[in-house]
Amino acid sequence: MGDDVKVDVGTFGTRLQKLYKHWFDQRDTAWGGSRALAVAVGSSTEDLRYLKSLTLHLWLFGYELPGACVVVAMSLWRAATQRLL
Repeated sequence: MGDDVKVDVGTFGTRLQKLYKHWFDQRDTAWGGSRALAVAVGSSTEDLRYLKSLTLHLWLFGYELPGACVVVAMSLWRAATQRLL
């Protein structure tokens, strides 16, 4: 991947809003009353393509982000990833 990774900001924003909306609307039922969400993906292996966390990263960013963690809280979100070579 490296320097050619470009996240479509419009698509990312729309999808993040959908995640927030579902979380806020269904927090007590579907999300177990959670106040924050953390979705981590470990190192890249062929088995990762079947994990729910990787699926969420692909849906949000449009890319596999191995070694990444996304944290979504009530009023902010953060993402941290290892350097991609």
